Amino acid sequence: MRLSDLILTCALAWVLALLVAPAGWTQPLRAVAGRSFHMAEERGELLLVGDGGLLGREDLCADVLVDDMPIAEEVELDRGGRVTVPFPLAPLPLGDTQVTCVIEGAEGILAQASARVTRLAPRANAVQVDRISGGLIVDGLPFFAFGFYCYSPVQPTLAEEEVVKGFNMMSPYQSNDPERLSERRKYMDRCAELGMKVHYHLLHVAVSGSAATPRVRQQREQLLRAEVETFRNHPALLAWYLSDEPDGNEVPPSELARAYQLVRELDPYHPVTIVFMIPEKAREYAEAMDIVMTDPYPIPQRPPVTVHGAIAGLVSQFAGEKPVWLVPQAFGGNEWWAREPTPREERVMTYLGVIGGATGVQYFIRHGLNGFPKSTSTWAECGRLALEVAELTPALLSREPRARVISSSESIFAGAWQDRGMIYLLAVNVENRPQSMRLSLDGVLFTGQAEALFENRAVQAREGVIEEVIEAYGTRAYRLPVGTFPPEDCTVDPGNRTLNPSFEDNPVPGTPEGCYADVGSGRGATYFTDSRVARHGRHAVRLVSPRRGQMVALRPYAPSVAQGKAYRLSVWAKAATPKPVPRRERRGLLARLFGIRKRPLLSGQWPMLRLSLPGVGERAFPLTGEWREYLVEGTIAAKMRRSWLSIALDTPGTAWVDLLQLVELPVPASPAASSAPPR
Repeated sequence: MRLSDLILTCALAWVLALLVAPAGWTQPLRAVAGRSFHMAEERGELLLVGDGGLLGREDLCADVLVDDMPIAEEVELDRGGRVTVPFPLAPLPLGDTQVTCVIEGAEGILAQASARVTRLAPRANAVQVDRISGGLIVDGLPFFAFGFYCYSPVQPTLAEEEVVKGFNMMSPYQSNDPERLSERRKYMDRCAELGMKVHYHLLHVAVSGSAATPRVRQQREQLLRAEVETFRNHPALLAWYLSDEPDGNEVPPSELARAYQLVRELDPYHPVTIVFMIPEKAREYAEAMDIVMTDPYPIPQRPPVTVHGAIAGLVSQFAGEKPVWLVPQAFGGNEWWAREPTPREERVMTYLGVIGGATGVQYFIRHGLNGFPKSTSTWAECGRLALEVAELTPALLSREPRARVISSSESIFAGAWQDRGMIYLLAVNVENRPQSMRLSLDGVLFTGQAEALFENRAVQAREGVIEEVIEAYGTRAYRLPVGTFPPEDCTVDPGNRTLNPSFEDNPVPGTPEGCYADVGSGRGATYFTDSRVARHGRHAVRLVSPRRGQMVALRPYAPSVAQGKAYRLSVWAKAATPKPVPRRERRGLLARLFGIRKRPLLSGQWPMLRLSLPGVGERAFPLTGEWREYLVEGTIAAKMRRSWLSIALDTPGTAWVDLLQLVELPVPASPAASSAPPR
């Protein structure tokens, strides 16, 4: 067929489709599974994209079918940040199932679309992609990946040096050489102890090259298979990094697609990523990845605002299909980059990525202590940004509708998110000069004090408008209380004597106030406020103890007490489900003779929380995966004016604590009461 005939045929087909399509069906409607896979969830969701005219109608409902049999009927569309259709997962078997969504209006069926929904047996280290929020689900919680590339072999103390700054992920370049497997196991095991995730490189075993012989391809596939099988169950594994800039290295998409299929066959529980230097070419590799990354490195040739275009283009291309991560530049001084970014330029690039829709950040590159970047000030800024993004995570990954914000200047980029009665408004000045800024939230009439997050101050908002001066290459994060917080079933006791009992007042992001903290003899223990988890309010404190005997403790601001009076010290706490930890390989004589190399796993144990009320006593409690209240109470026998309270995680693991209170009891308690069970 001649090209002119082909064009005419396609045009006629398109016109015919418009004539016979139902009313309102102006564009193709697509359905995508809300998560990359499901495990023990009771409910799934279909994400509907395309055909804005149809999805904007308010009279719609949907039926969800499997093999033409309905599993959900006349379901109201959920109109949060995206349009979704919930349905029960119980009727679906393990594996892949084709699910059809039929959209109906007052006049009957308007459209239908199908999607593949995957159910897998539960696994402890699984990482799900949430296509609705764009984030990940790790250990049942929303996870915004925020980390860095680094070199291999990994410096022995790198992970513990960076996890205490707020980074939750690292990604070492490595050779995948079988002879250096022990090096990779060592840093993976250490990251697992610290609660840090690894974005694992497969670069050197994923691609054979177009000139490779069949034998070379087979050998490369065997190495890839061995690498995935070795680490697929490791508790530190976050995702598989398949290729680095294949668009610039002329790697055929088909070759990466084959590698992707093998990785997914061996490990369907972790996403696969690729980074692109030319965002426009990412679509060619869509069948080879679950997460798309881009690495614009503009400094000093181009302004930092370049980052926004790269991110916005990918977010538009892959909306509702694949999350987008940003690789900000954190190096310079040679090759094509005459200098490193300044701290403010680093901040501008990161905020532009977040405002543009990136749901992961991975700096290139970190080589401590001052190898890359050379500037310790620049890297300190990256750590500060890690804590800011961690605090904003519930909003950035919220499923609630986005608020629309209008900026008074084309060089001030802004975005707004809603989360449980709050609007979070972010702004960045992409010019290296101060500006007057006016941000207006469309349809928001709130007048009152808006908190300037991370600055320990407030500004006045008038009918949804904030006006102030923003510094050169400056950023702002505001929180506006426009709604109500969901009701709670626990409160702060009116007689409570602890400061900041629910860890809500934290001027420095990630840092609990009203207490000292102690990390004992170990390195890498952490105590961050966590905005994703709370028993009361919006925060708990997450405690991570890497190894037995390496305690992490909070020592609250000592309240006043009196001898002879009775008090109760209580705290709500829960723990992350313990994961199997790799045991160090010890090869005895029989193992060496018979070539046994299996590394069995140690069964994880629930961590122990120790609660101390001086003058009364202390007690250690084994935690569970559910919130419970633990207490020590009794009469102060010794003469003291203040009580130096303590709450400590003595054993390895991760725990959250919230609502720490000391109250005076109306009737003196017997000493035996100090051993009261948790309630």
